[in-house]
Amino acid sequence: MKFVEAIKQRVAAIRKASKYLPHLHGIEHVFSSARTGDSLYEIDNYMEFAGIYNSYVWVRKAVNVLVESLAPLPVRVVDSNGKPLKSHPLNDLFGYINDTTTPSQHWQQYFIHLILGGENPVELVTNKAKTKVIEMWNRRPDRLWILPDYARLNYPRIAEFVFYGQDADPIRVPASHMVFDRFYNPRNVWRGITVLGALRTGVKLDVAGQRWNESIVTTGAKPEYAVTTKKFLTDGEKERLEQQIMDKHGTGRPLMLDDETTVVPYSWAPKDMEWVEQRRFARDEIGGLFGIPDEIMGYGKDTYDNLKMAERLLWRVTLKPYIGRRDSVYTKHFTYTMPLLNKGERVETDVSDVSALQQDDDALLERATKFFNMGVPFNTVDQSLSLGIGAIPGGDVGYLPSNLIPADEMSAPLPAPQTKGVEVLARAQKPSAARTGRALQRIRKQVAADMEAAIEGYFEELANSVVARARANKFARFWHKAITKKAVPDLDVLITDDDVTKLGDIVGSFYLQICQASWETWNKALGLTVEFDADNAAVVAALDQAGEQVRMIDETTKTALQALLKYATEQGWTISQLIKGDENQPGIKALIQETYKNRARTIARTELGTAQNICTLARYKDAGIKEVEVFDNGQDDPDSACRIANGQKWSLKDAQKKLLEHPNCTRAFAPVESKG
Repeated sequence: MKFVEAIKQRVAAIRKASKYLPHLHGIEHVFSSARTGDSLYEIDNYMEFAGIYNSYVWVRKAVNVLVESLAPLPVRVVDSNGKPLKSHPLNDLFGYINDTTTPSQHWQQYFIHLILGGENPVELVTNKAKTKVIEMWNRRPDRLWILPDYARLNYPRIAEFVFYGQDADPIRVPASHMVFDRFYNPRNVWRGITVLGALRTGVKLDVAGQRWNESIVTTGAKPEYAVTTKKFLTDGEKERLEQQIMDKHGTGRPLMLDDETTVVPYSWAPKDMEWVEQRRFARDEIGGLFGIPDEIMGYGKDTYDNLKMAERLLWRVTLKPYIGRRDSVYTKHFTYTMPLLNKGERVETDVSDVSALQQDDDALLERATKFFNMGVPFNTVDQSLSLGIGAIPGGDVGYLPSNLIPADEMSAPLPAPQTKGVEVLARAQKPSAARTGRALQRIRKQVAADMEAAIEGYFEELANSVVARARANKFARFWHKAITKKAVPDLDVLITDDDVTKLGDIVGSFYLQICQASWETWNKALGLTVEFDADNAAVVAALDQAGEQVRMIDETTKTALQALLKYATEQGWTISQLIKGDENQPGIKALIQETYKNRARTIARTELGTAQNICTLARYKDAGIKEVEVFDNGQDDPDSACRIANGQKWSLKDAQKKLLEHPNCTRAFAPVESKG
């Protein structure tokens, strides 16, 4: 009865306390099992969740991955530009913590408390004068009581914390001296909610599966077979027969039955194996909830590429949000609750040594470089992309890469009357011929990289489409007739007009893009300001060339495919052989891919070079230019004829005859002003 009375007293105490402590409302025991007469895992409080962390392998693995990744990262104060401050009181605090705990140990405790308890309180200890925070101490969430500000219960704010530690007397901590980080709990505005709460059922079932497996292994609960005999056996005879069978077959102890002697093997029924699948499900459930890829958990495909991608995914999807929430909680506390940060300053975790995030930095730097090379002022780039470098002298002026000439000196128009929508610029403001030629080459190279990827994607898709059509019933009928009559079938069944149209759309769109990207360079070179218009005669002239190039590419593809079909009909191939090919002749998919393998770049640069130069010469002709200067023979174009042509001055008529010298040619033209 003493036990029952003690329980009653405990319940009464909680009810009484909940009258004054709103955060205790709704507390109940939510997880226990009486299946075997004992408690399985009572995980409705911090210590029970800690017990799971201590004994359950996949929870331990998941928590350790998070904690061991996050705990060593330095925490510091940065200014409004993201630049670390060398001297700041909080930097001293973050580097010291307290007299028994290192920073890494402190943050390890921090994240374990946050994950297991759904919250983490950190007490800030000040000096006697209360002018400086000298130590930080993590406090266990289950030993912390919260006293609300009763004057504003509809606008919840904590007035005070009470920590029940190892001493008999509790520690009362004002809200300003406790950094309280917690996951939002929709059932209790005062306390956090643990991540592990969502795993209750999965853990319960998995632990039950482990116990079932343990009972099978340790007690022989499921024998492998039964031995029956017709005559009665004494205990000694049973033991002798059991031992003989076990010694001979190396098996577990059999089930001995006094009946007609037979050996009956026992197999596992599907329902008896369900716990194995349940164990896999629980493992996946834990990894999914914590946001940890299979490869990091230890059961995925651990190839180098997979691990590299999994590590990036872990940091970007899971770990960075943890870092961000901690930084924001501390920034807010030290900005408003205990003001130790100046305006613009914030707490930030240093992730500069995290290799998985360096790739993101590389991509960001590449973007910044492209913007800067386009003439965007450095300070604008820094602010827009949040590089964290800060303003630099001269950073408000845009520059172009060639000798770092201020962009406004090249493009700023002088006041002049407008004539038919065209503003005339002073000749002194026009860029040099060399700068114009190199600028056109750079533009072509940048657009060609995108076109190269688009062409590769087109032929990959075309190869898959042709294979699918070859497997369809319609082509099977054509192929049967072709094999019977030894006649090559019509290619229209495999390559359709839609395929050609799609290629035309790709080529045409990049022809238009190269003209638009080059437009402003031509404006500056000619001293004009003409708005880009797709119906402009110069653009139309370039686009007309696109149809011819598409026709040539389509004919090349069809010629190669025609040769394959001819070979296949002669050999009497099946459709499967037609798709796969043999050692002498590649199949359909390989043929289409190999026809343009390593040629996408050549096609892109050559076609765009042709389109750009057609539009270039048309723009120059409209502006009254008679001669052009040739710019050729860059580092990607060591051709001897190009070396000779480089720097020469040609008439427009001669330039139109030699738009390019060869495939991949980098030739570009700059206008030559007439001396008259």
